[in-house]
Amino acid sequence: MEQTLIDNCEVENKQFIENIFQKVYGVSTEALNTDEALRSKIRTAVNKLREVHKNTATEDFIKAVYGDPDCRAAYMFVYYPYHVEPAYRVVSEHVVPRMQPKPIIKIECFAGGPCPEILGTAKALFENNLCEKLSINVYDYENGWFDQQRITAKICNEQKIFFKEFHSCQDYDIRTATAEEKYLNVKMYADTDIFLVQNYLSHSDNDENFFRWLSMLAGKAKQNAFFVFIDFKNTWSTFQKMCDDDFLSKNGLSVVSSHVSGYALKIKFGFIPVALFKNIFTGEGNFVRKYKTEYYFVVLKKSLRVSVFKEFSCLSDDDLEGCW
Repeated sequence: MEQTLIDNCEVENKQFIENIFQKVYGVSTEALNTDEALRSKIRTAVNKLREVHKNTATEDFIKAVYGDPDCRAAYMFVYYPYHVEPAYRVVSEHVVPRMQPKPIIKIECFAGGPCPEILGTAKALFENNLCEKLSINVYDYENGWFDQQRITAKICNEQKIFFKEFHSCQDYDIRTATAEEKYLNVKMYADTDIFLVQNYLSHSDNDENFFRWLSMLAGKAKQNAFFVFIDFKNTWSTFQKMCDDDFLSKNGLSVVSSHVSGYALKIKFGFIPVALFKNIFTGEGNFVRKYKTEYYFVVLKKSLRVSVFKEFSCLSDDDLEGCW
């Protein structure tokens, strides 16, 4: 069996998912065997989540699903465990070897949702003794991920990963951020070490807005800052545009590493708790469990200082809601 961060063996994989389930619902997965109301609620949420990942899903439908607290809760065992490992691998292999140790590493995580990519990234950095603490800012359009982000922070603490700060910024829309004055402050990201974006492009159909936004970030970033992009659908055409020489040179960026064409990279996963098999992932329709994750990635690095944005007042801690 392929070795992964959350799947060193079948037992560890089951324990990881069981741990998440208990943090979310306050009971073990065995409760599904007897609690019909819980089982029904979760199956309804899982069915909605599966529809989000179909090509027929509209933007309004996706917003409604992620706006549903039951769907956000179910996301934590339906998808979250499978989105930790890609960030861990990409950061371990392509960022860690190029970073110098420092007391605090600052990460900006966009479209982070419950932040599985923070767990994977943090694990990679702490395993290699690159820092003592992390400073995290999470930006997402959906307002309701706070409870799930707290679970990520708790899991990190259990693994001896510690934070100087962990902020959650609500109502952040990548498509319109370049038009909002409070996000245009040149100093806002001046000390950021890693910009992290996972599983956003597969939910977006507007490359123009995305590249305008990326240029904004590149204009503010310090020299040697990393930009890590990971996605799980056929987003390789957008990734290829990121690696275009003209775009890179205009924004002072260079490619560290990428996998942007051909077959997606694959990670296979082992067993899950038996009660989930019996009651949720029963094999029909939208109730087939995930056995693998497929992804593409690009890692960029800021090479030259290029800034074309005017300076505005700094976004303070008070503007970043949800700090713990």
